[in-house]
Amino acid sequence: MFDSNDVKIAKLGEKVLRKKAKKVKDIKNEKTQEIIKIMIETLKKSNGVGLAAPQISISKQIMIISSRPNARYPNAPVMEDLVLINPKIIKTSKGKSKDWEGCLSIPGIRAKVPRYNKIVVSYKNIDNEKKTIVFKDFIARIFQHEFDHLIGLVYIDRVESNKDIISEEVYLKKFIGKPMSNIAKLAKILKEELIPELDENLEEIMNIIDSGDCSKDDRDELKYLEEMKAYFDEVELDIQNNNLSEEDALDILEVLEEMRLDKE
Repeated sequence: MFDSNDVKIAKLGEKVLRKKAKKVKDIKNEKTQEIIKIMIETLKKSNGVGLAAPQISISKQIMIISSRPNARYPNAPVMEDLVLINPKIIKTSKGKSKDWEGCLSIPGIRAKVPRYNKIVVSYKNIDNEKKTIVFKDFIARIFQHEFDHLIGLVYIDRVESNKDIISEEVYLKKFIGKPMSNIAKLAKILKEELIPELDENLEEIMNIIDSGDCSKDDRDELKYLEEMKAYFDEVELDIQNNNLSEEDALDILEVLEEMRLDKE
């Protein structure tokens, strides 16, 4: 269909950002699945935490939430990529909070926007299954921001005062400060994602082997997981003992990102 390298983010003033996106009728067809793939690739390259299809000039009710620390959002929580198709807000909290937002379609500025603290959402996943999910705090904010794109709005439409709009440069200096180091990012990923996932996978494969109903592939998988666990335990120990350089941490982060993309 098209390559993510050719995709451009639609900018404020382009008509597609002011249209109400159309409902996706055939979720499993090749065209829809290709759009989703391109959206995920585009989002990763853009250092965003969310993306809606109208932002790549496709007026369809598709959004991706992909919170992860990056240059634009160094303190973002880590979560798996979530594809939401034809999403609807079922319920909202009574309370709202104002916090800073930015947008790939409106580069160069940040603004304080009031959003519901908690929302309940229904949507279809990539397998055309109906799902319901609860979002809170920062992830709820991402959803509401992307949902606005599906109804022809952008986040600055929600701003209550022009004084709540500042340049991105000032925002980064004033509120973010020094970005998280590669070592700190790696330590966070190891602790919150990778090592718990390896422990879980090891336990699962050990249960299969202990049952006696295992194959050569299962034994090979066990060996691979044990080697991975030993390696990343050693990396974690190096971090604790200050024996890992920023350059080495960056190399490992890049490998982890490649592994994550390969799994997708």
